[in-house]
Amino acid sequence: MEPGQFVVGWVVLGTTLPLAAMCWLTYRHSHTPGSRGLRITLAGFLCWNVVSGLLILRPTTTTFSALWGVHLFAANLAAIGWAVMVLEYTRRRRLEIGYRGWGLLFAIPICTQLLYATNTWHHLVVQPTSSVTAAGVLEIDHGGWFYVHAIYNYGVLVAGTAILLVGDLVRSAGIHRRQTFVLLAGMVIAIGASVGFLVPLPLPSYVDPAPFGFLLTGSIWTYAVFRHQLFNLVPVARRTAVETIPDAMIAIDVNGVVVDLNGAAMDLFDATKADIGSEARVFFGQYPSLLERFSREREFDAEISVVDDGVVRHFSVTVTPVDYGGPGVGTIVILRDVTSLKSRQQELALLQRLFSRVLRHNLRTDLQYIRGYAEEIADEADREDVVSHAETIVERADELERTSQKARRIEGVIGTEDEHTVFDLESLLERCVDDLESSYPGVDVRLANVESIWVRAHPELGSAVENLLENAAVHAEVAAPRVDVSVATAGSDHDAAVGRDGVLAGRDGTSADRDGADADGDDAGATREAIELTVADDGPGIPLDELEALRSRREAPLEHGSGAGLWLTDWVIEKSGGDLSFEVTDDGTVATVTLPVATDVPE
Repeated sequence: MEPGQFVVGWVVLGTTLPLAAMCWLTYRHSHTPGSRGLRITLAGFLCWNVVSGLLILRPTTTTFSALWGVHLFAANLAAIGWAVMVLEYTRRRRLEIGYRGWGLLFAIPICTQLLYATNTWHHLVVQPTSSVTAAGVLEIDHGGWFYVHAIYNYGVLVAGTAILLVGDLVRSAGIHRRQTFVLLAGMVIAIGASVGFLVPLPLPSYVDPAPFGFLLTGSIWTYAVFRHQLFNLVPVARRTAVETIPDAMIAIDVNGVVVDLNGAAMDLFDATKADIGSEARVFFGQYPSLLERFSREREFDAEISVVDDGVVRHFSVTVTPVDYGGPGVGTIVILRDVTSLKSRQQELALLQRLFSRVLRHNLRTDLQYIRGYAEEIADEADREDVVSHAETIVERADELERTSQKARRIEGVIGTEDEHTVFDLESLLERCVDDLESSYPGVDVRLANVESIWVRAHPELGSAVENLLENAAVHAEVAAPRVDVSVATAGSDHDAAVGRDGVLAGRDGTSADRDGADADGDDAGATREAIELTVADDGPGIPLDELEALRSRREAPLEHGSGAGLWLTDWVIEKSGGDLSFEVTDDGTVATVTLPVATDVPE
């Protein structure tokens, strides 16, 4: 044994310890994308280094005969693992290879093992002239099949490398290109280190650089896969998603340098791929408001306006930090052109102001004139039919005035967001019932099971309840209409309305609720997370077209003002976080309102 051979042999065996740890890591985290191909490659590296170390320490024909087949199979594992890893990386998903696929991949390796096992008969893998020199160094004469084995291995390696080069490196940019370089760098190191297996190198004959190259390659790939989540960070379907979305997307690293941008960003900033690597303060120079905000914060949502060729354009800007592989590794800036949306919003705001002015002033003023003239006609007229017609005009003018008031309230409700107030439901119902009885003396209103319950709802809850009661009274077709009002805990046995005969009325008739929501709720019991307010009448029922309009949220004709009231009620209940449903039966209509119980009750 030559001087230093003992030391080199043990150093080579020492490289198997970190490789074994890497194999164990890939096994423990087999769900991590890319770990399967890496595990196969690391297993090949591990087997190769074990055999190399033993052959250096004990270079005998016995050792060679026992382990050389493992050496050959290790080379196959490394090549096949590389190919699998590259394919999963470029296709962004785990491959379903199947038995047939694995069989094709391992066809040559299996043939090599069979031929090596029977090598003494044909010497296709190793020639009988192979021997151990006097210095204790193996000198191997390869047979013809060995070169088939070598061509297969290097063919698989070259094919995987070509897929990576052609399929990704040429068309990638930014972080994705750097990831591809990491894979290629490891492959170059491994191939370069294994060249000594085929051609002589100016090194001692017992020194094989392959084990050290394999250790370095395995370390680079393992670090990339598990520390920087190489396969998780690749942009999923980048060419079909990021490059085709209309939003401008820019990736910026922690040093404030642009590392990637898509086609929309190039169009918006009049940039090219050459601008990758420029500083963000230069790249965003034409957007001073964005640059000023970006220099202070790395996470925000904002709107900016810029002048482009004399035209004002509006953008919604979202800046989000990237924390993959560690905190704050970069920032993603997305700009969405909202110019058309902004214009529509401005048009809608103008329309709302115009609508509000017409309802608040013009219509109200004209109705007062109409009502005043009609009253004078009624006072001065001698004929009864003229007086009757004049009184009808007054009644219709009052109805139009009420409808305009409801429309103004609808406008106010739509313009509010998350504005809630706490109500004592008992006091609110008593007030609404008193107002109804004052306006419609012939209506018989009955309250049942009403106690002091506090609910959290939109400030216009009183208007919504008044509309439900008024709707029941106005459209009744009997001389003395009856309206039953009750309150129950949502989901309890008393969640039906009190019927005309004082018993619980069934709900087997036609029903409608917004978006098919279940107004009964699931929160039963004493916790009272929600309550149900039920209003039942004995009228003809709400027209189905109006109920369908509420369910589907489409515009429908408003008959006698009831439609405006129903829309107001529906929006108020929705803004309150509750549900509104209707049951139309032969006995009349049952309206059920579910509201959340207030937790912060005033003392």
